[in-house]
Amino acid sequence: MKSIVKPRECTIGGVTYSLRFTFDAIDTVEEEIGRGLVLGMTIAEINRPPLRLVRALFRACAMEAHPDLTPERVRQIIASPQGASAAWGGCVQAYVDGMPQQDEEQKTKKN
Repeated sequence: MKSIVKPRECTIGGVTYSLRFTFDAIDTVEEEIGRGLVLGMTIAEINRPPLRLVRALFRACAMEAHPDLTPERVRQIIASPQGASAAWGGCVQAYVDGMPQQDEEQKTKKN
């Protein structure tokens, strides 16, 4: 399923990846980690996510634009603390980008 949300670019090791946080990505990650993602995360996990979660989410968010991205390749990409941090930051930004935004008209009606 294609997303209408513009992809978030994430550069790791000089390579730029396009990430989208979609329902398909959520489903893929939940299946891989064996539990809920959005409501099942603790504050501690958001601040210091397990490496398994970072790798699973990065791969799931990148699959639309990079379908040949294998788990082994993701391990190579996210092989350092800097790579993990960049991947997690990109996924978090892709999540924020995918959330519905209020248009200006809705904002003014509330005020």
